[in-house]
Amino acid sequence: MTNQGLIPYLGRAVSLTLFVTGLVHIRSGLLGPVLVTVALIIIWFLPTKPRPQDALAPHRLPAVIGPDLLCHLLTGFVIALPFWAGGDAGFSRSGINVMAIITWPMALGGLVLVAVAAENTSRLVRIEDDALEVATAWRRQLIRYADIAWIEPWRRGLPRVLRVLAPLLAASGHLTAAGGLMLARDSTGVGLKLADGRSIVIQREAFEKPLQRHLHVLKKKGVPMAAEGEQT
Repeated sequence: MTNQGLIPYLGRAVSLTLFVTGLVHIRSGLLGPVLVTVALIIIWFLPTKPRPQDALAPHRLPAVIGPDLLCHLLTGFVIALPFWAGGDAGFSRSGINVMAIITWPMALGGLVLVAVAAENTSRLVRIEDDALEVATAWRRQLIRYADIAWIEPWRRGLPRVLRVLAPLLAASGHLTAAGGLMLARDSTGVGLKLADGRSIVIQREAFEKPLQRHLHVLKKKGVPMAAEGEQT
């Protein structure tokens, strides 16, 4: 990863830390609301990597801001819930409810959305004469069309453990976080199966029509779709 690619992750680490701390102290005067507000401001103003004009890239609001907000809400609530509930048994004598044993591991699932948002700030796809350019925060790849065996559909959803959390959040009165979990859509896109066995995923979020145009161009360049590839 380059230094530029590292910035989206560091910025989100700072904003998420502030957001979670703010939620934990949301009932302790102005500190909580101030930290939450600062975290949201950081999310909104995090820089994005400049892209060439002819590149296909996700739109910022649905592909970056959306996952960022959902991640902060989900992670913040599952970490803050045991502090809000309190308790007087076992390790919860410190004021942390024993439900932390269940909710805190669920926060790891929410961190997946941080990676999605950070990657979308740098992700681009560009069709060149002899190769397809696919770039993320981690790497830039030039894939020759002759090296693409076929293209197939791809789908990934939220971890099931987060879906299970929705009724708990709703029952505790946190309807915003519960609604976000229930309404979250699966990530979809296409997978490029390469001749050497590797697979490269291009997510569809926020640019369905442009991606379809790119797929049409790839097909004209002789890259088979899944049904054709399975027959070869």
